[in-house]
Amino acid sequence: MERRLICLLLSFVIVAGTVYGCQSTPAIPPTTDPGVTEPTDAPPTDPMPTDPTDPDTTDPTDAPGEEEDMENYWKNTNHYGIQVDNNGIMQLAGKDLYVAGTNCYNLFNQCFDDFSPAEAKRTLDVLKENGISIVRFNCGGYSYNDLQYYMKSPEAYLELLRQIVNYAEQLEIGLIPSFFWLYHAVPDYYDEPLRSWGRADSKTVQFLCDYTTNVVSKLKDSKAIFAWEFGNEFNLSCDLPNADEHMPALPSHSKRTQRTKEDYLSAEDVNYAIVRFSQAIHAIDNTGRMITSGNATLRPSQYNQLKYNSWNQDTYEEYKHITAMFTPEGVDTISEHVYFQSQKTFGKDLSLSQYLSYVMQAAREQKKAYFVGEWGGGSDEDMTSFREIGNDFVDAGVQICLLWNFNLNEGSVEYSYAADSLRGQRLFEVLRQLNHRYQTEFNL
Repeated sequence: MERRLICLLLSFVIVAGTVYGCQSTPAIPPTTDPGVTEPTDAPPTDPMPTDPTDPDTTDPTDAPGEEEDMENYWKNTNHYGIQVDNNGIMQLAGKDLYVAGTNCYNLFNQCFDDFSPAEAKRTLDVLKENGISIVRFNCGGYSYNDLQYYMKSPEAYLELLRQIVNYAEQLEIGLIPSFFWLYHAVPDYYDEPLRSWGRADSKTVQFLCDYTTNVVSKLKDSKAIFAWEFGNEFNLSCDLPNADEHMPALPSHSKRTQRTKEDYLSAEDVNYAIVRFSQAIHAIDNTGRMITSGNATLRPSQYNQLKYNSWNQDTYEEYKHITAMFTPEGVDTISEHVYFQSQKTFGKDLSLSQYLSYVMQAAREQKKAYFVGEWGGGSDEDMTSFREIGNDFVDAGVQICLLWNFNLNEGSVEYSYAADSLRGQRLFEVLRQLNHRYQTEFNL
């Protein structure tokens, strides 16, 4: 889902200093025109055993089933974060990991006003009480204006982040920090074109490397860090045939008079940025933690947009090609955000179950893990679409799916849910049931 959050303005970090291991070679796959190959593996179709909206069919005291599996991880000092094996299987402490968790977009940035971790700790306490064991959050900023939070006190900023992560470790909650949320925030701060993400000598790329190096250095020794994520849904802004109609306004401090074609972000630029991100991580974090892009589900025409400036639908082989470009060498996990139950893709009308059979096979062929970093079913109160989408994930063998979005105060972030609302209580029950199914289906 293409979102531009309207809630809180957040902050990006900038730290001056040496960049370690941030090389300049992009990993762009070859550009042959592929054909079509059908997936061969069909997912199972077991339904969720109970209706999580009916209190008579569930035990509200049941905790999510993955908790026992994670116990060894927290006690084992030889493992840090999720590891992806050579077959694209995500593991925690050497055991295959299957888990449903949640996003908590403002876990970090809700603390910016006073740089106190109190609200983040309260948030984590509520998530722990409701059996959540894995959380994705915004670990950067939203607009270019948010840089002020770091610039005023960079040491305090990073220390605040460390305190939150340390508290998550105490509660045995895994975290996936997403570093760069809004695609034009950093270039706007430096008044550079948006394609600066793909320019080796740009201030944007220098910031990417500095910020990644400093945050990873601060957090890499915490077992609470399950994975590193580049950004949020950059692919949705890439290679748009009507890009001139969707240009963000120039920053107020800009010396330019208008956007130009150098602001038409391309998959090539994002590929380059993700490569630099992964290189910076590998240079200082030798734990082998999972790294992912944070991309949304690719547009059905993502490849054709890049190659032909066209909205024509991609073939399955073209999907695999562009997926590899957004998940280059050094990045071991394909990210998608799923907000649909049916969609026309590869020139066909596909149900979500059918779509997942395609993309899971593509991930297996590329020896990558497949990760649903966001999902949702709208705002319906009966939870029907949430249950159906969640069942499709379990049936397809999607190892991690993170619901959008928990917040202490429901509504302050779009489509959010809170623990003290009926909707929130029902969604937590949906997650409990999904984790129960993961336990049952995969003999965890």
